[in-house]
Amino acid sequence: SVAGLLAGFFTGRSTYRKRSSVSSGNNVAALNAVVGNAAASSAGAAGRRSKSSKSPCSTQQSEPAFSTVYTMTNQPNNEILIYKRNVNTGKLSFVKRVATEGAGTNLISPGGGPNPVDDPLASTGSIIVTGEGSQKCLLAVNSASNSVSSFQIKSATELELVDTYDTGDFPVSIAERKGLVYVLGVEGSGSIAGFTLLPFTCELSSLRFELVLNQDVPGPGFVDPPVLTASPAQVGFTPENNLLVTIKQNGGGDPDPDMQAGSLNVYRIDDDLTLTDLDQTSLTTNGLGTVPFSFTFDDDGNLLLLEVIGADGSFDGGGQLDVIANVDDLNGENPTFQNGNLLSEANADSVATCWVKYNPKTSCVYATNNIGNSIS
Repeated sequence: SVAGLLAGFFTGRSTYRKRSSVSSGNNVAALNAVVGNAAASSAGAAGRRSKSSKSPCSTQQSEPAFSTVYTMTNQPNNEILIYKRNVNTGKLSFVKRVATEGAGTNLISPGGGPNPVDDPLASTGSIIVTGEGSQKCLLAVNSASNSVSSFQIKSATELELVDTYDTGDFPVSIAERKGLVYVLGVEGSGSIAGFTLLPFTCELSSLRFELVLNQDVPGPGFVDPPVLTASPAQVGFTPENNLLVTIKQNGGGDPDPDMQAGSLNVYRIDDDLTLTDLDQTSLTTNGLGTVPFSFTFDDDGNLLLLEVIGADGSFDGGGQLDVIANVDDLNGENPTFQNGNLLSEANADSVATCWVKYNPKTSCVYATNNIGNSIS
């Protein structure tokens, strides 16, 4: 996820309602960089096509334009991997590694083994780029050391570590808007930690609160480390500057993916930048859970939500994309989700649909199917 929003402090007021990355190989890291566990930033002036000093008749070709792609290893000694991306061909060229001075680790699968290497944190937004122009910062989670690392982006391929900052237990996702940062932790019943971001230095200052998510505590064997089906997946801002969290399965007590009941959690951000007044909307199909995972918003402010389980309520039936209006006003006690908020839905025709990206230039939505090994 790429944050390209103006820096500065933010106080948002709004209302809403309620409704019932691990591999040492560069190939996997490059895949993660493209979708889900990665952030791409424009290379700025360094990324523009260079001007040749030769005469117009010279046959010497200029350097191709490039952007920069960041991903992370999520290894015990966590590192950021920097790639140059040719904007004409999409080819990635590895540049260097930069240490986060934190540690990464895996969630576990329902059977007790490690999570797949293409999605070790079962989340979206574990590494993001904030700011614009020459004032860009990179933020990355360190899941094993319960911290987030902040870097200044000094140039297209140069990062400088500012510091690491304590967060809630097992951080997996970061959201930033106008200098306000929230980090989602998934240990136990889940948590959200808040910070302010100084754009000129990329320093974080804790808001000194930690909100515990409104989900049941997972049962034995689902807590340390958390199991992927029992963990929240993403934190992000809504069009009305509330905070949205997707929870794949509240409580995580049932390893059967067909029976997982997840939810959309919307929190209001008060004037003191703390979070209050949860409105929680459960997502089910035919009485079965749908495992809400990643989300983004289109140009009209509609929520584009990926659910791992589709409309038939079966894991084998494939995931789906939901287009949901007025997410800030969802009301679970009066099921407006079924009576007007849900604008459309589409089956992905593949299994384990996890990450979503929206292209505003084409109005196209792209989704990855992690078990289906495909893109919809």
